[in-house]
Amino acid sequence: MAENKTPLVAMTLDELKNAAKELGMPAFTGAQMAKWLYGKGVRDIDEMTNLSKANREKLKARYEVGGMDPIDCQKSVDGTIKYLFPTASGKFVETVYIPDGDRATLCVSSQVGCKMNCLFCQTGKQGFEGNLTAADILNQIYSLPEREKLTNVVFMGQGEPMDNLDNVLRVTQVLTADYRLESEENHREQRGSEKQTEEIPRRERLPCGDKHAFADTRTARHADAGREGNVDKRRGVAHAPV
Repeated sequence: MAENKTPLVAMTLDELKNAAKELGMPAFTGAQMAKWLYGKGVRDIDEMTNLSKANREKLKARYEVGGMDPIDCQKSVDGTIKYLFPTASGKFVETVYIPDGDRATLCVSSQVGCKMNCLFCQTGKQGFEGNLTAADILNQIYSLPEREKLTNVVFMGQGEPMDNLDNVLRVTQVLTADYRLESEENHREQRGSEKQTEEIPRRERLPCGDKHAFADTRTARHADAGREGNVDKRRGVAHAPV
């Protein structure tokens, strides 16, 4: 991404409207941008063809879409593909595309490394290098070559999503809004990962298990997510086509 430019990806509708007004554009330009970003998945501001050339130039002076293509991939015989994505901070994270019949799941990362150091996880052994921004997380989805085929997104890649809750909730807000990416089917589902294990085994496997019981973290998440209006409080998952 270009230096000193703000990525548009991960900005909410209200934020896009405010950005438009700050540049002297009508507020409805923000809604147009949202549809191009999250409805059409454009990669460049010049693709927003219902914006005037003058307004596109204003946008390009301060903003960019913010998409970054994967720099490497490894393909398995079963169709699974592991991608390596760059981040805005110059680090790299893995994202795994998993096709299965008429379903296609994307396993996205939420952190570079992980603090948890769980016994069963290799990522924790690599140490923790930082949280991904919401734009970093969304880039794994919108820059995926197979994005049109996705039916599910899970936060089960590198990192602990509950430890980067603000950015994960912002991502779910974008994914569950009505300007979301158009896919081959109309009804898709996006689920956050709730690794619902029994409390006693969890305490044994997670170093923070004694300090933060699963029920406590779930309650905290619902309190935050409820304010955003993105999470079904009865089930603790976010629903929407991807």
